Amino acid sequence: MATTQPPSKNRLRTNSKSRTHALAQHFGYDGLINSNNELSLTKRYLNSQQLQYQCEQSNIETIFKLTYDECNNETTTEPDPD
Repeated sequence: MATTQPPSKNRLRTNSKSRTHALAQHFGYDGLINSNNELSLTKRYLNSQQLQYQCEQSNIETIFKLTYDECNNETTTEPDPD
């Protein structure tokens, strides 16, 4: 997955607990970290899945937009499925 890189001068430094909590919140996996969380495991699962699908949708739309912007209306055929 991610490669470890030395800290850049431009990167904000933080402590590991804060960073882990922020990542868990971002991906919807902070249910056990937040003591005031009253959502059920099922609801937390559905929320995290929704976040993942939204991220995938955004990424795919960005890829198509970038591809579309690079097209110059040249002649083409169907794309190779591989």
